[in-house]
Amino acid sequence: MADGKDHVKVVEADAPLTSVDDVGSPRDELAYRLRQQQLTSDFGLIALRGGSAAILQHEATRIAAEGLGIDLCKFVLYRPQEDDLLVVAGVGWDDGVIGQATLSCDSGSPAGYAFRTARPVLSNHVSQESRFRTPELLRKHGVRRAINVPVCDDGRPRGVLEADSREDGAFIEADIAFLEGIGVLLSVALTRIEAAEDLVEAHARERLMIGELHHRVRNIFTVMGSLVTMSRREAARSGDDVVNLILGRLAALSAATDAGLPVAGGEDDPALAMLSAPLAALARRVLSPYGDRIEVTDRTGGDQAGSVTLTGAQQTSVALLLHELATNALKHGALAHEAGRIVLNWTLEGSAADRILTLQWSEDAGAATGPGQGPRTVPGGFGSGMIDRLVAGERGRIEREWAERGLVARITLPLT
Repeated sequence: MADGKDHVKVVEADAPLTSVDDVGSPRDELAYRLRQQQLTSDFGLIALRGGSAAILQHEATRIAAEGLGIDLCKFVLYRPQEDDLLVVAGVGWDDGVIGQATLSCDSGSPAGYAFRTARPVLSNHVSQESRFRTPELLRKHGVRRAINVPVCDDGRPRGVLEADSREDGAFIEADIAFLEGIGVLLSVALTRIEAAEDLVEAHARERLMIGELHHRVRNIFTVMGSLVTMSRREAARSGDDVVNLILGRLAALSAATDAGLPVAGGEDDPALAMLSAPLAALARRVLSPYGDRIEVTDRTGGDQAGSVTLTGAQQTSVALLLHELATNALKHGALAHEAGRIVLNWTLEGSAADRILTLQWSEDAGAATGPGQGPRTVPGGFGSGMIDRLVAGERGRIEREWAERGLVARITLPLT
């Protein structure tokens, strides 16, 4: 909480009010302040019990309004992308204000000044204000006086708690202290809620990673078994050494697996984002264990031919995506059939600033395998879910069609 010396008091032509005579008799003043203390204690209990951020924000405004004897109060939250203050909670406002109305975040408005400087602002004559603009929201609701106090997280404002009154009168510094107390409790409670939400998200990510790890380990053993079977059949036809065929494909499988693993620093690592590689080379590397059973074709034409490159983060997503598609085909689709084949091709559309990559994965089992006639990807399976998550993570879209001879998947990915 800021001390009294930091308060910015905007009281046009008036000195700051500090005497109990300004608000009534000493007995009335004492009862008024004791009531504010009790309300602060009540809100402290509410904050300790927890709950949602929305409920706590509303309760903060309700209790602040009650403690100051006013009918208008609001909490505005800073939005970095919009660089404004959004009214997220409040009491007494017209319909359509909460969750929709915004205030300017510059220092020319009372709330903006409180946010930018992390210091409270008091104004007992809003209509006569010369240092700040009067926000249209206050003008529309007939606000005559206001207090704005910053709600900070470790010294950094996250929003502003504002008390507004339609009645003539005067807020004093003790009112600022009361409102600051509510703001401090609100900030601590919001920080605890955010920490709890972060913990839940971390546990969810951990469970997802463990599930994906188990899934990939199972898939590796499935793929290894299928590669051994494929190699034995090929050796029987061609007379090649089966051991060399198996070892070569296992080496290719290892390289393909490495291509699907993120490097140190994660997908947000700036160094990873700067690395780029041709899509064609990546696709052939990931799909190399399947030999000529998967054909990789670049259908970009003209000046764009062979020009599709991916950033490091995009490489990880696309490598995992192709690996999952191939594994699903091996378990449920075209590659589960001896004569099965797959064609992967892609096109590139849009300008340099708005490029859209479209991948098409077309399976041909060598026999009619429409719905109900043969193996197919299991809807809702972990592999299909992982594919969907990978596509969504790149802001893309996937469409699946089970044609007569197998799955056709079309995947669109923005590259910018």
